[in-house]
Amino acid sequence: MINLTLTLRVFAFLEGVSLLLLVFLAMPLKYLYDDPRLVSYTGMIHGILFIGYSINLSLVYFKYKWEFWKILMAFGLAFIPFGTFYADKYFFGKLKAQKKGSLSRTLFEK
Repeated sequence: MINLTLTLRVFAFLEGVSLLLLVFLAMPLKYLYDDPRLVSYTGMIHGILFIGYSINLSLVYFKYKWEFWKILMAFGLAFIPFGTFYADKYFFGKLKAQKKGSLSRTLFEK
């Protein structure tokens, strides 16, 4: 069985890192060296991760009956650098997947 909480947190982390690489590394290098290749590669990876993050948000919304404003806020934070890290700390860290009456482990718990 797929742990949606773990999957969402992993996608949030990867999407956040890819956005930071795109904005703070690839874009400046594009304009400094007039070479758009790095932006196209990083942008494609970021786009795939963003779609995965969005799909996981919708799965969490439907499976765990999460509040719509939290999903909307988590989606909006994906457009801001460091936003998914904030969403992970304040929203996803508190989200627990229920599995047969007990709480399953999430990504950063011991």
